[in-house]
Amino acid sequence: MLNIEGLKLPNNLILDFNLRIGESILLKGENGVGKSLLLKSLARLLPLEYKKFQYLEKDLSSWNLQEYRSQILYLPPSPTAQSMSIEDFFEVIFKMKIYEGHKPLYLYRDYLDKWKITNSHFNELSSGQKQILSLLRAVSLKARVLLLDEPVAHLDTGMAAEAFNLLRDWQIKTEGQIILVSHAESKLEQFQFRDLRLS
Repeated sequence: MLNIEGLKLPNNLILDFNLRIGESILLKGENGVGKSLLLKSLARLLPLEYKKFQYLEKDLSSWNLQEYRSQILYLPPSPTAQSMSIEDFFEVIFKMKIYEGHKPLYLYRDYLDKWKITNSHFNELSSGQKQILSLLRAVSLKARVLLLDEPVAHLDTGMAAEAFNLLRDWQIKTEGQIILVSHAESKLEQFQFRDLRLS
């Protein structure tokens, strides 16, 4: 699905790895080794230098940047949004041409009561509420690879379990892949990851 050789990160770390259908990878390594740099590089938010980079058996050069980013989606650790309603946070993105005709995989209104979210504006939410709603929006789009940077950092153990239940359901429905950075490994116990250590 994702096959990479000789990927050089801005910190000069060079990596070879592949990501198979339905697989999840947990990036490990000391602080500053390049875990977040790798996610941002894979999302094409940083310049890429590589020997081989294929996604869905197509060379990276064959991918339109916008279409690529709709397929391989980066989620930062502290989501932000302009002052907007929760409704707009979920619905405005589907007005982009890249999502024309795409129906959301999950309906956000089904989760607001379940997660006891009563505020109407995104910026009024707690850090944890912003984080789990951002994850819900990500899995509602058409991405098939999620690049998650500390996705449960602001969640308590119960809500972290909700987040991983959502990710597990998304993987079953889409055969999607996950590459994740997390220092909260105690919250990951029920989720199956292949470790990839950076050094």
